[in-house]
Amino acid sequence: MAGVSAKSVVNEYEKLVSNLGNEFNVLFDASGEEIAAFSNSRIAEGVMLVRGKKVNLIPGYDGEYGKISIFKKDQKASVSQNSLF
Repeated sequence: MAGVSAKSVVNEYEKLVSNLGNEFNVLFDASGEEIAAFSNSRIAEGVMLVRGKKVNLIPGYDGEYGKISIFKKDQKASVSQNSLF
């Protein structure tokens, strides 16, 4: 999986923001079809899952940060390393 500062992730982000107006529009208003049209269906699915609050929350403990997982482990295996999620 690519890190948030990886060139491929930055390119996807910039492509979405430049085509859909701004980050808030991408995250809150654009339809899944619009997001997929300018990126890919996997990113659109991830945004829709986050919007629907259908994410896996792993709470933190004893000084460890909590984590958010958008896709289940079996779903992650099919994702290429240059996608956002």
